[in-house]
Amino acid sequence: MKKSRIINLPERKYFPLHKIEREIGIPCDLEDLIHYAVIGELEICVKVNWQNGFDMDSIEADGMRVFSRYNYVKATEALTLWNGEEPPLTYIELAYETDVTLIEEQIRYNYKQKDLEHRAIEINGLFALSNELFRFSENKLLKGDIFNEAVLTLPKSDNYKIYDLTARAEEEGIDYKPTAISGIKYPVSIDKMLITKTELQRFINGNMEHERTEKEIIKTPHGNGERFAAKREAILMAAMYIQKKYPDRCNTYTEWAKQIDLAALEFWPQEGKPPLEIESIERLLSKVYNPSKWNGN
Repeated sequence: MKKSRIINLPERKYFPLHKIEREIGIPCDLEDLIHYAVIGELEICVKVNWQNGFDMDSIEADGMRVFSRYNYVKATEALTLWNGEEPPLTYIELAYETDVTLIEEQIRYNYKQKDLEHRAIEINGLFALSNELFRFSENKLLKGDIFNEAVLTLPKSDNYKIYDLTARAEEEGIDYKPTAISGIKYPVSIDKMLITKTELQRFINGNMEHERTEKEIIKTPHGNGERFAAKREAILMAAMYIQKKYPDRCNTYTEWAKQIDLAALEFWPQEGKPPLEIESIERLLSKVYNPSKWNGN
């Protein structure tokens, strides 16, 4: 008898928004995730892959030589034999061991060393979106609109370290801060959004949040995971009761959700309304129940 092969895949470090429901095992839609991002309870990221050409005017003077520790020949050719297109970026060196790659240029003019300059020409890695983007653009994001985000911060991590990033200060140029990058106007849409494994575990399990300093500070868990599941449990319990009492009013998810909304005072007398909007109730029912097969027993 042939034994089946067991393959142990490595754990994922981040997840697309549309796969979060599968990962946590309970009903969860994009509207819910965006809502928690709006109120600052969930950090959502994008994977940045950004490139920028060189300022060719900086190498047009006679006697200027550009050095790169990574590959002097390729660096010189790329900056001096320019044919009007973007120069090749194959000689980029990692100036720092971070998610952001920088090229370090040491420029000598007339054989006199100038100040060392750092110019960002390629940025790769996960960066967190500000909750201001979600607060002002929640509905448009859910409809699929694209926004150019100007400020991106480094995401939370279990072993967060302050990143030592520097860049040449230029008018309308790239500005690096210890924990953020601004000025690139990176296009953002909901289908490109991600959640890191660290943030997802913190959000669902109510784990302690890590401060963005080298010295970790323990904070009180916010308990979103419990509230996240409690609302759905309350809706599903009400749905079972409504289906059993009024089966003829639950032929579609829309009718079923409407009946739950109409009976809100019976289930939630203090609030006077369900814990979820009627559209969210309808989506939840469609993921959990099939009215045509539900017999109410």
